Amino acid sequence: MAHDKHEYETEVSCLAWEQNGTVNAGDMPGAVWQWFGDRSIVAKDGKCRKGKVDRLGRPLGKGRGMGVADLCIPVEVVPGAITEWVPVAVKGCRKSGYGNRDLTLHAGPVIAHAEEGRALWVFLVRNIGGQFVMRRIDASKVIREAPDCWKLREMNSSYTRKDGSVSEYNYLRLRIEWARVNKNHPHLFSDADWVEFDASIPGWPY
Repeated sequence: MAHDKHEYETEVSCLAWEQNGTVNAGDMPGAVWQWFGDRSIVAKDGKCRKGKVDRLGRPLGKGRGMGVADLCIPVEVVPGAITEWVPVAVKGCRKSGYGNRDLTLHAGPVIAHAEEGRALWVFLVRNIGGQFVMRRIDASKVIREAPDCWKLREMNSSYTRKDGSVSEYNYLRLRIEWARVNKNHPHLFSDADWVEFDASIPGWPY
């Protein structure tokens, strides 16, 4: 059974595929950048170099982490005729379910997307007694209506190149305090409480 946030996210991606054919966001990069109207939000894709796979046999890391989205969920706009693929971010967390707070480093496009009134669905996921449960929320509404619950966080990172040199860079992350949203603006959650994991959008995605 999965026991940390990354394993939670990997397992629910398997559940989502089994439920309705939901795919990993990196397998539909066009749907992601079209949704946000910005190609820069599509991150470089890759897969685990050690050859690890999920329980469906898909390479770990392949098709996930498209800048902000983890999954693309099929939504029937016109039943039997037109299906739209809606990007969704999955935030796994072991304890309260509210601890995975860094949403994206693509803060500019995401904030602009929110201000245009378009949805950014986030699934907060935890495991209770062996069952995956979730709360769904439109992060765009949080950005627009709950300024006390998010901020831009300055980050710095470094890595060592093959030649031994070290590169450092600074960037901003959009961070949402989910516990504060739950305390101060609980009406923003589409699910009033934790519900069984369901890879679906609660209503029209816009």
